[in-house]
Amino acid sequence: MKLATWNVNSVRARMPRLLEFLALHEPDVVCLQETKTAPDGFPTAELREAGYEAADESGGRWAGVAILAREDHAIEDVARGLPGSPLPGDARWIEATVAGLRAVSVYVVNGRALDDPMYEAKLAFLDAMAERAAQLAGHPLVIAGDFNIAPADMDVWDPAAFEGATHTSAPERERLAALLGAGLADAFRVVEPETVQHTWWDYRQGHFHRRMGMRIDLALVSPDLAGRLRAAGIDRDFRKGPKPSDHAPVLFEFEAVRPEVEGLERDDVTNPETCSSSPTGESPVRITTRGSGSRSAVRAGNGPGRSPMSKALQGERPRGPQHQAKSAAPQKITHREMGTRRSRARILRVKAMDGVKCLDMQPQGTSRRKGRGTCGR
Repeated sequence: MKLATWNVNSVRARMPRLLEFLALHEPDVVCLQETKTAPDGFPTAELREAGYEAADESGGRWAGVAILAREDHAIEDVARGLPGSPLPGDARWIEATVAGLRAVSVYVVNGRALDDPMYEAKLAFLDAMAERAAQLAGHPLVIAGDFNIAPADMDVWDPAAFEGATHTSAPERERLAALLGAGLADAFRVVEPETVQHTWWDYRQGHFHRRMGMRIDLALVSPDLAGRLRAAGIDRDFRKGPKPSDHAPVLFEFEAVRPEVEGLERDDVTNPETCSSSPTGESPVRITTRGSGSRSAVRAGNGPGRSPMSKALQGERPRGPQHQAKSAAPQKITHREMGTRRSRARILRVKAMDGVKCLDMQPQGTSRRKGRGTCGR
């Protein structure tokens, strides 16, 4: 099972890139942030044509989150809004049961500056997150999104540049550590404990090409899912090219979780008042790998779980009009037809670390596209 998280920085502006991403990687579940659409403006129909169902929490010009699921997975028990949030009017939290797990897409408050009222709101939001995560404990759980926190100095291009600023302050990191201390794991670090990679780069001053970024897009997973992680990667290609987001998507591959999870009842996941941890012990989730028919599935050897990879993601990414011969007539490609084409996402490094495999998605070229922007609201 493949899960992705991506701050798209306006789903409408990024729709061609999002459709390209879905066709390329075919993730089972996608958590989106900063969709920035009105409640009636989310592109549900376009995504359905591309083979994905969606549940969204949209609030207009700012914020906005969504969960996408491939059409062979149902999105169930949708809950919108974070109980106890200091900003209940903001669209920053959505959760749903899909593919046998409770998935959350979150867009944490930016904080702006340490002396800004939004910084205190950020800390309160993180406290509310910890309470909700505790209520969901005991079930397969992933909380994925833009956390607006770099967990450690190694996740920032220059820690000294962020002294006295948000995203790296001690109170923010303490609250993130509290989430991790409550039993969740930083999925990327489970796979890559030492690698320095980033997920966000400012549009300005060529920060992307100068590798001046931060890793602030995270997926926190429950222990059972952490034990089933097969691979992780950051696809930097989607931070390049036409109209990129200032964030790159992050992908995680798990052994598949079967949808029928014993004990995962509707009231348990949708009613914060009735949530409680299940008894400790063997997880009821039975794991299987995806079939070899998926072009981007991990090819596993014999044996359970962490079997050797025999093949990484490879092939050819659909070629855009800028690569076609000028004399050739433009070809109209439907979203479904695009989904059948081979990708050219090359994994330049596949390495084993403690028996877990990591997909390191590195750039194949560079783009000199310039723009202006900030790290979010």
